[in-house]
Amino acid sequence: MLLEDGQVFAVVDGERKPLPVEDPVVAIHQKDDRLYVARGSRGVAIYDVSDPFEPVLVEQFPLVGSNVTSFAEMEGQVWVIATSRTAIPLVQLPRPAETSSVTADVDETPSPTAAPTIDAGTQHAQRAETSLQRVELRPVSPGQVELASGAQEGVRVGDTFLIVRSSSVAGTPTGGKFVGEQRVAFAEVVAVSPSHALAQVGRSARVAESDYARQVPREELRAHRLPPMVPNVGEVSLVLRPLIKVGTPLGGGLLADLSATYWGQSYFLGLSVQPLGLGLTKDGNVVSTAALAEGGYEAASFSVGLGLGAAWVNGNLDHMLESFRGASGYDDASSTVTVTETQQTHGAFALSQVARLGSRDALHLSLRNLLLLHDPADGDAGFIYGGTTAKLVVPVGKRTDLFGEGGGGVMGYWFCGVGTGSWLVGNGSPGSWYLSVSAGAAGVRGSREITTDYDRGGERYSYTYDEDVSVEGPMVSVGLARRFDLF
Repeated sequence: MLLEDGQVFAVVDGERKPLPVEDPVVAIHQKDDRLYVARGSRGVAIYDVSDPFEPVLVEQFPLVGSNVTSFAEMEGQVWVIATSRTAIPLVQLPRPAETSSVTADVDETPSPTAAPTIDAGTQHAQRAETSLQRVELRPVSPGQVELASGAQEGVRVGDTFLIVRSSSVAGTPTGGKFVGEQRVAFAEVVAVSPSHALAQVGRSARVAESDYARQVPREELRAHRLPPMVPNVGEVSLVLRPLIKVGTPLGGGLLADLSATYWGQSYFLGLSVQPLGLGLTKDGNVVSTAALAEGGYEAASFSVGLGLGAAWVNGNLDHMLESFRGASGYDDASSTVTVTETQQTHGAFALSQVARLGSRDALHLSLRNLLLLHDPADGDAGFIYGGTTAKLVVPVGKRTDLFGEGGGGVMGYWFCGVGTGSWLVGNGSPGSWYLSVSAGAAGVRGSREITTDYDRGGERYSYTYDEDVSVEGPMVSVGLARRFDLF
């Protein structure tokens, strides 16, 4: 291949033919069947020249803010030689110190010029103008990366970087590919060495070895507060709320949430046991739980979905819905009374409605409604409202949240509390651990059936009624969540 006056020629066996390579052409370099073309401010173009007279465009790489001038080959790799220009306001240029006049009897050897004094704000502006445009990086742990630039390049603790990922777009009419950049996350430098820096990555972001960083002003970080939507991430979580019954008889229990969720490109799938209410008292046991399979649409700022499964309660669901207490029986010396107490667990088909307003790792409100298919002994079957849970999460730091939560329903549970949570390990990307604690109150309840048989005046009588069984009191909860990578 030959370059003359900006035109590329193929020369084979003495035959010379100009090639249809798009202008401008500053320099060329051939390696095997690939022709690399430097196009100045328009970056690099790569052609397949298996057929020297019919080149095929393979890829194009734009270099924003730089001019490609030539190529070099080292250790089998093709290197791009690029230059860039920096614009600096005139007022920021250093000025030489004014020199005083000298007398004839003083040595005329010029004295060193005094170093200019530049305030901190000007230094920051100068470093921002000459900011690093492409810095290699290496993920070292969930939420942290090591940058291949340090104090020698002017990197300081508190500097901010934009982490980007190259992405190609195919399907153009000519069959070529265009390369662009995808924003991955922002990172803030927390420690520096002469040649490297350690930076903390924003929430949720997952950084790859092939990503790179570009230094940006902090104002750009503040303008993008919404964490990125990272697909192909799974999470398992468990929240425990132990209960101690207030009042008599003695009793205790547990109100818990258990879930496993997978977030895809634009959808989510999950399994949840919420609530998982259990209680034990002298009057009887308490069960109030629902197990559901859920799925729906997932976006960066909201999600909606539906679920189906089953719910179980301990006792007479009709009684729990109506909050009815039967009348007490009576007894006298001429009566023989027999009291029978029974308790059964009843199941029902359940549907759930789930929604989240806001990013899953930023400010958001999440809701879940439960509907139960109830088939009473007398009357028509139909769906009834079972309960609602809600949680409001407010970020107050890089890794810390405050939240308020509550819920309850006629299927026999309730809770309310406020708490705090933090990513103990990582930033919400795969490999991260989240711990939460809260305080409040909670309860679970069911019912038992009491049948009283008595003999009065030689005649046998019987009546049956339902009585509430509950475990309610203050609670302190603890939750743990783990994020993992499925693909």
